[in-house]
Amino acid sequence: MVARLSVASFRFPKITIPTWAKSPVFLAAFFLALLFYTKTLVLKDNSIRSLVPFGSVRFIEGEVYDNPVAVDFDGEKRYRAIFRVFKTENGDGLSSSARGECVVFLPAEKVESLFPNGLWTQAGKSAGLLVEEGARLRLSVSPFGKNTFFASEILPSKKGVWKKGFLGFISKIRAKTRLQLRFLMKNWGEAGSLVLALLSADRSFLPSSVSRAFRRAGLSHVLALSGMHLTIFGSLAFSFGKKTVGKKGASLFRVFFVGAFVWFAGLSPSLVRALLCVCIYEFSSFLSLRRPHEITVLSAAFLIHLSLFPSHLFHAAFLLSYAALLGIFVLAPVFDFLFCRVFPRFVSKSLAASSGAFFATLPISLSLFGQVYPIGIIASPIISPLVEIFMKIAIFAILFSLALPFLLEPFGCIMGALYEVLKGIATFFAAFHGV
Repeated sequence: MVARLSVASFRFPKITIPTWAKSPVFLAAFFLALLFYTKTLVLKDNSIRSLVPFGSVRFIEGEVYDNPVAVDFDGEKRYRAIFRVFKTENGDGLSSSARGECVVFLPAEKVESLFPNGLWTQAGKSAGLLVEEGARLRLSVSPFGKNTFFASEILPSKKGVWKKGFLGFISKIRAKTRLQLRFLMKNWGEAGSLVLALLSADRSFLPSSVSRAFRRAGLSHVLALSGMHLTIFGSLAFSFGKKTVGKKGASLFRVFFVGAFVWFAGLSPSLVRALLCVCIYEFSSFLSLRRPHEITVLSAAFLIHLSLFPSHLFHAAFLLSYAALLGIFVLAPVFDFLFCRVFPRFVSKSLAASSGAFFATLPISLSLFGQVYPIGIIASPIISPLVEIFMKIAIFAILFSLALPFLLEPFGCIMGALYEVLKGIATFFAAFHGV
């Protein structure tokens, strides 16, 4: 007897579209990203526009747009910065007002002149300048590539190093506070250099061997300030605010301190994304609205981020930050379903999150860097909680050391021991080969 399969009796599996996928916010973010990344829509070119031809520019005046970042420039240490230009000059005295942004490679000895062990002395105060975000400078330059300059001299702008008024005062305070933190962290040696990297995004003093170990262990996101770092500050601020101003006020307290941290560390794409997500969540909570879905929040953050900082759209940090979080929200539940059958619940969730982030960022990492490090799937759940402990202890240690300076050395020993643990774990995982 042959069984017959009736077409009428066959039922296709029901496909359910997630609620977040039908959200107008998600759809707007998805189609806008599709248009930009397929270059159907093109961002406005913000290169320098000036009457002085680019090839003959020898001096530029403008404002540092972000924190200068130490880079290896043909075996020589330089600092890369985005410079917002308002004046250009050639070598014959012809000058012109200008608009737009450019990339400048600054001499390390000039940027570090006020740093611990820098070149600045009491006898030569004019030799030192705070080259930080918001500083207005005059640079002696030579063109180097498209919209890029190689600077040989750094001088104060003729309009002054800092803007007049409140904004200039705030920028100056920020720069001086970051400088003082460098001097304080010098007392903690290499541990202090890691604290600087985690609290101010300043990796100038972090040994290259340690940075390389974190990268090869698939832990670059630990050093790149993002949501994990904001979560630490936010939880500390919320706990303190809850005890002093109540639960409702604690939400605003958290937003204020998280915003202050982002202002101090710098508006990197990953930090801006994390700050926007925090603000959206807290705004919804403050208005007693239903908690929005994570992907809806991420989509709203993407749209706001794009409107505020369109130049971030093609930054590696922007792409990796949004892709990693999207992978955690979409792919992690799938991996968790598989891992929970083998590992304890808390282990499976951590592995699922790191797996989701890894596979979501895989195409981007391969296209940008040509190599990925899968060992990070295992390394991240191990080292991330330890980094959180390291940061929390560092925050309390800094506060107590400022109030009671004699505690600086004992805290330095504690931070040094924790640093060696983190360094050892990163070095161990870095021994595994990338793909």
